Amino acid sequence: MGVPRVLDALSPKVRRRAANIMAKARAKSHVQVLKNLTEAVGDERRIIEEAPLIVRETHTAAAAQARLRRDRPGAPFDPRRPAPA
Repeated sequence: MGVPRVLDALSPKVRRRAANIMAKARAKSHVQVLKNLTEAVGDERRIIEEAPLIVRETHTAAAAQARLRRDRPGAPFDPRRPAPA
């Protein structure tokens, strides 16, 4: 069942709302991301070498070790052992 057949089955009010939602989804595409991560050089786009990088403090190895030491004082750090629940 294609999109046109589904839209035909909807009431006019719901059909307008669905059309607005689909138009909004089409406007948000990979092109937006491409513009943020690349720069125009002549007639082509090139990846920006210094793109922003976000790393959550809780996902770093040092933070994981510190959390394990805090949660389990005296226990040796073993990355294979799951953290206590």
